[in-house]
Amino acid sequence: MRAADLKTAGLFPACRCRRGGDKDTWIRVIERTKAIAVPTVIATYHNDVVNQVTKKVAQNQSHCMVPTLEQMLDRHQGATRTNLEWLINHEIMEYAIRSLGKAPLRREAFKGFRVDRARLSYAALTTIAMSPPALQNALATARTWTARNILGRSRPSTLRPGQSQPAA
Repeated sequence: MRAADLKTAGLFPACRCRRGGDKDTWIRVIERTKAIAVPTVIATYHNDVVNQVTKKVAQNQSHCMVPTLEQMLDRHQGATRTNLEWLINHEIMEYAIRSLGKAPLRREAFKGFRVDRARLSYAALTTIAMSPPALQNALATARTWTARNILGRSRPSTLRPGQSQPAA
């Protein structure tokens, strides 16, 4: 990647993003340059870097990347537009789930969600938002246990391409 590509894309949104500014930057760079998907790990992302704010999640806000993706919708049609809409929903859902347990989830956290693209996910978000804080905290605990493999299951995201889920 060239420095000029980063500058043209607008660099990292330090003041606008509390979490995920790197993804916001990469998606803007990818839109302006030629990129391909490679099913092989070609880079390592380090979570233990000085000055990183990835552990901080702003409650009841959508991901800072959502406005960028919404602006991109105006410039694209067809499969690219469909993929952008999917990504908007994915980021909203992931950010809402990640913020569970820090504050009761409210509807403004999933503003911009494309309901017509994922009605079941929207129903889940709405149900969680209408649930009492104690239930939301229990869901957050279950999410943490799952992430830490306390429940004894391998997460699909930890599998390498071509590797299958181990038998229970």
